[in-house]
Amino acid sequence: DTKATKKHDKSWTSGSQVPLDTEIELLGDHQLGRCLAHHQFVFKLPWDWFPSEWKVKTDGHVMVCQAYAVNKKQYIDCTVLEAADCRGDTIMLPISKPVLTHKQITTGLSEDYVWWMRKLLKTNFRNPRILSDIRLSHTKSQAVTQTLLNLWCGVPVTAHNDQAVIDDEDSETGETES
Repeated sequence: DTKATKKHDKSWTSGSQVPLDTEIELLGDHQLGRCLAHHQFVFKLPWDWFPSEWKVKTDGHVMVCQAYAVNKKQYIDCTVLEAADCRGDTIMLPISKPVLTHKQITTGLSEDYVWWMRKLLKTNFRNPRILSDIRLSHTKSQAVTQTLLNLWCGVPVTAHNDQAVIDDEDSETGETES
């Protein structure tokens, strides 16, 4: 049964194909990235991730907008939604902890990431098991899309819509709404 599940999981090539009750650990990095991008996943990024030249001193919210591979490593691009002077900028984040080669370590040509997506999910959502544990839902995806359309069209974002997109208190505690 487990082999059949893993085999079926490999057939999901688009983020929209991944059911929300899928175990996160069974997903490959490319599948997780595509799923998060499809749902325009919004999450909190710790202040210490941002480049020092951005002078960010508080945590910021970012939205996953694209998943891709570079040299067989999976990354996501995220748009900064909330963090002073860098709102609207795009950042690159690895899905899993980068494994450095001996050459990268000895030559200093390595990318030194303190945070990666799987670590952030475990930190922000207290070891989620399935995708719905990180509050991915079709309703949430629609709220994100509507909020983005409102922002692009210059329509003020209401507190109700903003809460639907960024659940600040809930993401810190890992609690779900009742």
